[in-house]
Amino acid sequence: MQSLIQGAGGGKKKRRNPTPQPVVQQTTVVQQVVQAPPSPSDDANTLFSKSSVRLIDLISEGEVEGFVESDGRKSIFLDDTAIRNPDGTDNFVYDNFEFRAGTQAQDYIAGFPNTEAVTSVGAAVGNAVDDSVVRTITDADADAVIVTISIPQLFVVSNGLKQTQMKYTIDVQPNGGSYTTEVDAVVNGKCTSAYERSHRIELTGSAPWNIRLKRKEGIHDGTTNFRQLQFASFTQIIDGKLRHPLSALVGLRFEATQFQSVPTRAYDVKGIKVQIPSQCHGR
Repeated sequence: MQSLIQGAGGGKKKRRNPTPQPVVQQTTVVQQVVQAPPSPSDDANTLFSKSSVRLIDLISEGEVEGFVESDGRKSIFLDDTAIRNPDGTDNFVYDNFEFRAGTQAQDYIAGFPNTEAVTSVGAAVGNAVDDSVVRTITDADADAVIVTISIPQLFVVSNGLKQTQMKYTIDVQPNGGSYTTEVDAVVNGKCTSAYERSHRIELTGSAPWNIRLKRKEGIHDGTTNFRQLQFASFTQIIDGKLRHPLSALVGLRFEATQFQSVPTRAYDVKGIKVQIPSQCHGR
């Protein structure tokens, strides 16, 4: 006996819906490294005012042959150390030297004044390149002038106070003449308080002389550029024109900051010249 089975599916298997797959979300993470700006830092101050020593030593009563070394700086000793080494390098900061052998007609040593007259100026040079300040010397007896310049501040602002440089010239104009540049200087470094320099200039021609301090390079704006320049003072010099005949002399000028006190001096010289009678014969 057969059974009849009826149904709507027609005897087919039902299809199952596929199991939905979970949705995967991808997230890309981008890391940005942000560097903080460097902290402001200041350069160290490098400019400091200095003083100098000027002196004349008598090394012989009577004419001498001269220094043992042809370069006299190798025969001059400060605190038992030669000014110049055999290889030509210097051990000290100095402004050369003057030597007189002790002749009857020798000239005086310049740079050692008999009288000095200081005139305060205190005038600021303009902030732009080629700005200048001029002062006049009228004393016809003046042999030289010492010009003192002052730099109250020297730095630039660039994430701190940084070193910079400035250039200036000192020009001299005699009566009836034109300006000539006697000093062409560069100041490189940093200072936040007044730094001073002095320059001795020999005066030629006749009075009056115009002394001009001019800014040649480096502006000052008081915001990011600090390059102040002042004509601080000038000193009229009348040299003591003492020849000291028949006396061997050495004149020295050097920076005082190199020593705790005035250094000892020693000189390696050949002996005094003496006359030998013609009838004497060596044995």
